[in-house]
Amino acid sequence: MIIVSQSEEILTTYRISITYAATPGAPFHWDYYMNNHLPLAVGTSMRHSGLNFCDADKALNNDAPHVCVCMVHFDNENTMIDFCNFFVKGHPESEKIGNDEKNYTTIPPNMVAGECEKFDLIENAPPANYRVKLFFPRNSASEIPRELTTAALKKLLSDTEAIETGVISTEIDYCTSGLVPGTDPDNSLIWALCFKDLKDAENFTQPRKFKIPEEFVAG
Repeated sequence: MIIVSQSEEILTTYRISITYAATPGAPFHWDYYMNNHLPLAVGTSMRHSGLNFCDADKALNNDAPHVCVCMVHFDNENTMIDFCNFFVKGHPESEKIGNDEKNYTTIPPNMVAGECEKFDLIENAPPANYRVKLFFPRNSASEIPRELTTAALKKLLSDTEAIETGVISTEIDYCTSGLVPGTDPDNSLIWALCFKDLKDAENFTQPRKFKIPEEFVAG
């Protein structure tokens, strides 16, 4: 599945992706989410974990699987687990965050945790403003060794001359668990291709400029 969205050398970090599935008839009030909910959630969570920052992707295409993907960034796995436990263990302040959700949507959030690898495709890459995201459900791809996955995706970008389509960097999220540490995530992999210009991001998806290897999509 693909989502075109606004966004952010190999850099490895940890992050949690919080997704809101596109649901017919369900509201999602972006102004409230950005101006009220996120400041509440980030400010509160920082008191209980080593959260670095978060960014939110707003879907721009009507057939996107999610209306919003929020990514919470951490320096290491321990601080990410602290964040998960803050919510899992029902801390009163985490309940305050949860109770605020009804003010911007009726869509239940889904969280997946994991490691993220980022690397630039061009030297001195400019900041990315848009992402094209591909979500890979848990399947046989989760059994492919991580180093082989990274190599295969990098080769795919090279073979399809992704730079010529405007891709300036890429992010690969290797999902390791759901919100509760040790539980299976819904996705095995989230792959983001980053662009500076919206036109390049939109053109990349219509038609798709490359074919996803079968091992990543076979159930």
